[in-house]
Amino acid sequence: MSESTTEDIPFGRTGSVGTVMLNRPQALHAFTLGMYRQLDPTLRAWAGDPEIHAVLIEGAGDRAFCAGGDVRAVYEAGKGISGDPDFTSVF
Repeated sequence: MSESTTEDIPFGRTGSVGTVMLNRPQALHAFTLGMYRQLDPTLRAWAGDPEIHAVLIEGAGDRAFCAGGDVRAVYEAGKGISGDPDFTSVF
């Protein structure tokens, strides 16, 4: 299963703007379940923070913003190649 590290999706704050950087350039920033599991609580916290007025999400580098979900991880889990076979239904 493809998990993320904090380096895959670092968060920041500049004034009243929450910032998210998708940082998997080798995979065109394809979104992993681990990235979602970090993004969701952060966005929820910012939604309740009266000092956050906007969120900026960008992809590192200049090749892509986000290729979508990590299809390769879903495929490999579904075929039993790698990861948890239940990953496909969870993701």
